[in-house]
Amino acid sequence: VREGGSITLIHRAERLADVLAALGPKAGAVRVRPIHPFADEPAKRILVRAVKASRAPLQILPPLALHERGGPKHSPEAEAILRGEAGLAWTSA
Repeated sequence: VREGGSITLIHRAERLADVLAALGPKAGAVRVRPIHPFADEPAKRILVRAVKASRAPLQILPPLALHERGGPKHSPEAEAILRGEAGLAWTSA
């Protein structure tokens, strides 16, 4: 990755410390978005984005819940992403 370039990856939530260690001190503007199967369950995956040579601090972003209770229905945010109607938010607001 070139200076100022970014990397985005998905990994198991319990490996967050390993992912951050692998990025090392040369990556900044790290954003972590937890991915939950349901809003009331722990995250099983994380999305991580980092920028090489950035000095911006790490941000933990609001989680993305993939499903709603009561059937095999996606959450509104997940449905919009899957249909191409929305992108994946990488900001906290």
